[in-house]
Amino acid sequence: MRRRWRWVFTASAAAAVLASAGCSGGGAGAQKSVASSASAAARASGASAAATKSAAGGSSWAAAGLPDAVSQVVGDQVVKTAELRIDLRRGTYASAFSDVATIASSAGGFVASSTTADDDGAHAASMVVRVPAAAFDDARRALAKLGTVRSESLKGDDVGAQIADIDARVRNLTAQAEALRALMQRATSVADTMAVQQQLFAVQQQIEQLTAQNARLADQVRLSTITVSIAEPGAVPAGEGRLASSFGKAWRGAESVLAAVVVATGYLVPLALLVALALGGWRLARRRDRVSPVVT
Repeated sequence: MRRRWRWVFTASAAAAVLASAGCSGGGAGAQKSVASSASAAARASGASAAATKSAAGGSSWAAAGLPDAVSQVVGDQVVKTAELRIDLRRGTYASAFSDVATIASSAGGFVASSTTADDDGAHAASMVVRVPAAAFDDARRALAKLGTVRSESLKGDDVGAQIADIDARVRNLTAQAEALRALMQRATSVADTMAVQQQLFAVQQQIEQLTAQNARLADQVRLSTITVSIAEPGAVPAGEGRLASSFGKAWRGAESVLAAVVVATGYLVPLALLVALALGGWRLARRRDRVSPVVT
């Protein structure tokens, strides 16, 4: 019965659209009239269609030819991220680099990307690890055991409300797309068809954008992200770029120069004191020679 009433309402809306287009005299006026009427009919008919399918237990995604993936995120909808900076003992870089991949694999994840650096024999790397959310804490603790943790940051973003909002918007837009397709089938002129097609194209674009956004959120919820940076003593952290590396080398060079100056000063100061004492004694002796009276 509901399906019959929905069909009657859609047919009436289509008739109103065609009548409005016929009275407008064609051309641009017809396009505007059809577009506005089609949009209004789509919203009303789409709402009816969504209610009917919800009651019947169906999905508006299947009718639109889209994957029913909006509500597939189960449990806590939290995006977990962490950043670790770990100092390694010299000579342990190769094993630590391999251990990061092993830890990720053991947790059911993988290394998404890695950047390495070699600074005068001192190695460093920055690696992005993706692991299932359930294994996030275990993987983070295992990575922290690779060396001495210099810094650690954790972050959790609850995206449940955002996913629910996307779900509602996509279902509403899908219902509008169905109503617009029904109107397009009943259009009797090229102007009407083009107007409805423009509306349908805009709605489909929004559906695709929201579906992609939801897929990214679902992936971030399912797989947590851990960025781990490992570095041997004296290495510039990987990913800081050549400019940062150059500054690091310049700073270490300045430290070497200052160290050399300190060492040289340590040698020169006692020598300078001895020279000053000798010079002072010589001057004092000359003064005494000048002041002493001449014996005749």
